[in-house]
Amino acid sequence: MKKFGQLDKFLLSKTPYSQGLVHFIFRRGNNIYKVSKNEFPDFNTQEHYLIEKNSLNKLTTLGIPVPSKISVNSRNINNKEIFYISESFIDGIQYNWEKLTQKALINLNSIYTKIHQVSVKNFGTLNSNLEGSFLSWYEYISSIVDNSKYLSSENKVRMKDIVHRFSSYLDEIKIPRFVFVDFNPGNIFFNENDDIVGIIDIDHPIGGDPLYDFASVKWYNPETYIKIKNEITKFNPGDEKIIDFYCLIQGINVVDWMKEHELPCSNETDQLQTRWELVEKTL
Repeated sequence: MKKFGQLDKFLLSKTPYSQGLVHFIFRRGNNIYKVSKNEFPDFNTQEHYLIEKNSLNKLTTLGIPVPSKISVNSRNINNKEIFYISESFIDGIQYNWEKLTQKALINLNSIYTKIHQVSVKNFGTLNSNLEGSFLSWYEYISSIVDNSKYLSSENKVRMKDIVHRFSSYLDEIKIPRFVFVDFNPGNIFFNENDDIVGIIDIDHPIGGDPLYDFASVKWYNPETYIKIKNEITKFNPGDEKIIDFYCLIQGINVVDWMKEHELPCSNETDQLQTRWELVEKTL
């Protein structure tokens, strides 16, 4: 019981090893514990952490390095069940987007290439079995617009028209591929030679079109996307237009999520408007 008591105190510590927007990260010895913050109760579920565990295990089958030990657990603390994921510590270098070297970008792109070869069952947000819930890619993309609480009724009509204009392409996506969605350098550990030694925090994957991942890069860091496009990855003619469209869809998702959690999002709203205007000009 003493050991569990210490763990309870540890998980409630106010001095985390690091933190992101949603989670606290605690380190004890060679173990890392990730716990959701109180203001994000929808992340305090077993399902949320099992998605991450099973996604990382999928990466292992492709020869992609992940924590050697991963487990999902819970503790009843102060009459509240606290779920968390425990992973072995990875010793490595983490970059932000601006600091990624040419070699690091090449290695990052190789991860995309490997995981995008993996097919999953159905489209859309993947559950802990790594299965989506939509039978078509078009249906999933349409649902983002239909379920948006941010878009006004008028703007939903405009967006539905845009989605319809891309319907021929969307309907061509017959095989749902594993897509990271929010993959970023903070999830990757490099050694001094910029080789990837570990990947963590894959907790919002979807089944869909691999180009959606590049749209996410363009949304979060356009400069890095330009480097990838110009120096590393060869896109097909017409892909840029699709990626810009996906950028717009990603923006709706992001703004909806931030507004739902009462987070400031004026920059994201401005970027969404810019993306919207860009896509409409190319139609």
